[in-house]
Amino acid sequence: MRAPPSVSTLWSSSRQWFSSGVGRIVGIGLAVLIGFQALYLLAANIVLAYFLSGWVTTSNLKLDYESASSWWPGRVHIEELSIRSHDYNIQFQIDIEEARVNVALHRLPFREFSGSDVSADGVRFKLRHNVHSLETAKRRLDAFPPIDGYPDPPVYKEPPPPPVPEEEDKRFTIELTSVDAKVLELWFLEYRYQGDARATGGFRLRPGRALRLDPATLNLNGGALTLGERTVSGTTHLKATAEIDAPDLAQLPG
Repeated sequence: MRAPPSVSTLWSSSRQWFSSGVGRIVGIGLAVLIGFQALYLLAANIVLAYFLSGWVTTSNLKLDYESASSWWPGRVHIEELSIRSHDYNIQFQIDIEEARVNVALHRLPFREFSGSDVSADGVRFKLRHNVHSLETAKRRLDAFPPIDGYPDPPVYKEPPPPPVPEEEDKRFTIELTSVDAKVLELWFLEYRYQGDARATGGFRLRPGRALRLDPATLNLNGGALTLGERTVSGTTHLKATAEIDAPDLAQLPG
């Protein structure tokens, strides 16, 4: 039986192979890949830690999170994410305990947040709209969800602003695809669902301009549905599907 090669023999053979032309090319390639990975990790985590929130946040959209990191190109892990937005008519807030998403970081300088393969846990969504009269809507307002950072109660104060010319529009376009979200709470106006739910689908939104909702599904799996302080259903099961293509939101009332 032939004796196995010694460590020194293997080391000598490896050195000879790497010193050859093919070995040098492979070595350079590996060094470039390792360098690229290290550069990506450094740049991506600096952007996530110090710049992403500021880039995305505008007068109409606020993005906050407790921590965000990326240890593989494009894949981002975020904890305690909060997104709040408003326009003349509505306000909404999304809180997510933990999310994983492939982010196209190269699209951020073009004011586009593009995410794919989104997995989210502990999602809470709240939405309310402004009302014209505090007196006539008092009972409704008492049942509306609170939205952090916006005036309460939500009452119209000014007429709708004129459309922003597209060349002057600095708002972010938001696109999420292949979304799978585990939901804890949904609160639309007076109606509030608390319990297990799941939402799947995706969308592309150009604020005030266009909305595309990919085929989406929402399953309510036995939680409680309330209307203000009144219980509508102690155990609620529902499956809803939707698809929207609104290429010109300016033509839609509200």
